[in-house]
Amino acid sequence: MLDLNDIVFEPADLKISALDNFDPLYRIGDYVGHTPPQVAAAYSMPASDGAGVKIGIIAPAGGGFLQSDLDKTFADLIYSGLISSSTPTPVITQVLLNGQSGDFVDTAASVENTLDIYCLATLVPAANIVIYIGSNFVSTTQQAIDDGCDIISVSYTVAGGEPSSVTMAAFEYYLLWPARDAKIAICAAAGDSGSTFEGLSELKVAYPASSPNVIAVGGTKLTLNNNNTRLSESDDNRDPSYGPNWGGGGGISGYFSAPDWQSGLYYTPIVNGTTGTSTTLTQRGLPDISAAMSNYLMYYNGSIVGIGGTSASAPVIAGMLARFQSLTGKQRSSPEYNKLFYNHKNSFFDILVGTNNNIITSGYKGTVSWDPVTGLGPPTGAQVYRYIKNGLRPTNGDVFPNNEFDKRPSSGMVWPRTKTL
Repeated sequence: MLDLNDIVFEPADLKISALDNFDPLYRIGDYVGHTPPQVAAAYSMPASDGAGVKIGIIAPAGGGFLQSDLDKTFADLIYSGLISSSTPTPVITQVLLNGQSGDFVDTAASVENTLDIYCLATLVPAANIVIYIGSNFVSTTQQAIDDGCDIISVSYTVAGGEPSSVTMAAFEYYLLWPARDAKIAICAAAGDSGSTFEGLSELKVAYPASSPNVIAVGGTKLTLNNNNTRLSESDDNRDPSYGPNWGGGGGISGYFSAPDWQSGLYYTPIVNGTTGTSTTLTQRGLPDISAAMSNYLMYYNGSIVGIGGTSASAPVIAGMLARFQSLTGKQRSSPEYNKLFYNHKNSFFDILVGTNNNIITSGYKGTVSWDPVTGLGPPTGAQVYRYIKNGLRPTNGDVFPNNEFDKRPSSGMVWPRTKTL
């Protein structure tokens, strides 16, 4: 009998390095790094504190976090002017499952927990942020769904990529379909190993990121101007800061067909180092969209560290969705968001170049529009927000009504010009 609790999930290959000799966060101009509020500014995300939105962080590998780390981070960000001085540091709610204590121990799981909390708390400090700490993906995700979370952030992937079709079908049926039907948006990290996973020699994509019932979030390398505007952005594969096997995950699912919002797309494969020709996408492609994945500066266990991974990209996008929902009062599922995204491709920064065959010789090439390296690209938050407010409008045909009925023209012809005799 299949036991989903036995499936091993792991953090999406996040990388961490000590920066004890660098200046505090408010002097980040002296170091090539950034914080979630700076990324939000670079992507012109609409201002919102996330009030009224409940966000669940999935922590299926246990671990803990230190509220004191978040307190120090907020103090530095307030000092630097990146967060308003009137903003209190949020208190994060822990839900402990499977006998977990939630006590802080210096492990990869605690690093992941701290990163997820840091990204969300600094973007939407008034949101109800809950971290579900357990020993498996099923219990933590199920509890987040049962608790009525509006948005769920997942920075974990199944070890080694997509598991068996039977396993994925069970995950979809018991977890991801119910989340979709409850209009819960799930942001899932697409991994940090390019077109495969470390230790493998074949094309592989991350799961649950490959599910059509989540928003698959890839990674980029973002460079900022001194005023926190976006200077440049590229794919982050082979970033020397993190090693040759580093890079945002992306590719083509071996199980799921392309959802309707990915119809008509193409990709360019790289086979054994040779770039192929444009190919019609028939299977689910990922990522959907991307965000900065490297050089986030935060406090961890009392010290400032630099950290990276789509483990940061996913909660950053979750924070953006929380802002949208708080501003509009409208809750949407992952497929509903994806349909909006793919129908407004021009509201994303299209990253045209780059490849993700950084571990094996086969992979994919960056192209115009969507590609399996960075997806549609990072969001232009203000543009995305404009259509998020109104939902999906027709792409052709008449749009009615398109006027105001409480005003008369001040000049020109008034129709109909009839005269009653």
